[in-house]
Amino acid sequence: MYNAAGGVPMYILSAEHGLIEAHQRLLPYQRVMDDERAHHLASQAAEVMRKYDWFVFFKGGSRSAYALCMRLASSMSGVPLVLVGYANMGHFRECITIALELRDSGKITTTAGSLEVYRPVLRRIAP
Repeated sequence: MYNAAGGVPMYILSAEHGLIEAHQRLLPYQRVMDDERAHHLASQAAEVMRKYDWFVFFKGGSRSAYALCMRLASSMSGVPLVLVGYANMGHFRECITIALELRDSGKITTTAGSLEVYRPVLRRIAP
């Protein structure tokens, strides 16, 4: 899978382990991602996201709780999030292309009907 990304770092959002590098091997588990679990994992995902200027998430046909987790992590980290993809691996190639465009130029020129850009609003709380 990493080679399909053209050398762009890839992660997997696991309902059990959080946001992990795509090459990591895991033992089978039975946990299902739901909204409660998404809230629980968001801070761990935010830590990973802070390493990058942008984060592209291939949502595919995943449960909505996965996208919720990533939006929460984006808000916590202040890192803009691009969500792309639909069921049955739709727009996977576009996801990779967008990641490469952001890495190389900081701009998105590729279009995809499933494209969603989430820019967190960082609020300062006055002392």
